[in-house]
Amino acid sequence: MSWSKWIGALMAVSVLGVISASAAPGPQEEGDGYVRHDERDWEDEARYSLGLAIGWTSLDNPGQAEDVETYGTINFRIGFQDQRKPGGWRGHLEAELGYWESAAGTAGQGSQLLGKSDLLLGLNIVGVAPFSAGEVFLGAGVGVHFIDLDVRSFLADGAVDQSVTTEVVGVNAQFGVDLRISRRASVFGVGRADILDDRGNSLDAKFYIGLRFRLGGKRPDHWSPDGD
Repeated sequence: MSWSKWIGALMAVSVLGVISASAAPGPQEEGDGYVRHDERDWEDEARYSLGLAIGWTSLDNPGQAEDVETYGTINFRIGFQDQRKPGGWRGHLEAELGYWESAAGTAGQGSQLLGKSDLLLGLNIVGVAPFSAGEVFLGAGVGVHFIDLDVRSFLADGAVDQSVTTEVVGVNAQFGVDLRISRRASVFGVGRADILDDRGNSLDAKFYIGLRFRLGGKRPDHWSPDGD
C-alpha cells in the first residue's frame, strides 16, 4: 500500500468533514424569543464519531536499533451510554484500522529483508471524560496484526525473493485528548503502546494526531433561558 494513497485519502476525507462541519447551522433567533444551543448539542451528537490520523510508530526490534515508521489509522466509535447526560466518564466501543510499512533492512546470514508492513484490525474500549474545550480519554483493546515480510534468500544458484504473511495477536493501552474546532469536528492526539507476541512480547510505541468528525444526533428542542 502506497503512503501517497494513504495521505491523499486522509486529506480528502478530512477536507470533506471540515466543509460539512462548517456548513452546520448555528444558533438562531425566532421572532421575539431567543433560541439557544448549548453544551447539550455536543453531548447529543457524540454517540458516533469517525477519526482519521497520521503519526509515527517506534518499533522495538530486539538486537537492533529502533526503527521509526510513519503510521496511519482510521477509527469509528459508538457510545454505549446515554451521551446526553452531563458530566462524568462515558464508554465507547472503537473499531480501528491501522497501517505502517518499512523499507529494506540489513542483510542477515543467507537472507535480506526487502520490506515489512503491518495491517492492524482492532477493537478497543474507550472511556471519555468531557471538559469545557473538549475531551480526554483512556482506552485499551486487542487486535490482529497482519504482518507481511518481503525476504530475499541467497542460495547457491542465485537469489530468491518471497513474501511471507503472518497473523499476530496484540494488545494496546492508549491515552489521548480531543479539542473541539466546531460543533461536529475536533482535533485529537493519541499516545499508545502495543504489545505483540511475535517477538517475545515486544513493545511498539505510537503517537498520532488527526481529525474526528461526530456523526448523527440531533439538536435539542429550542428553548429559552427563561424557561429552562
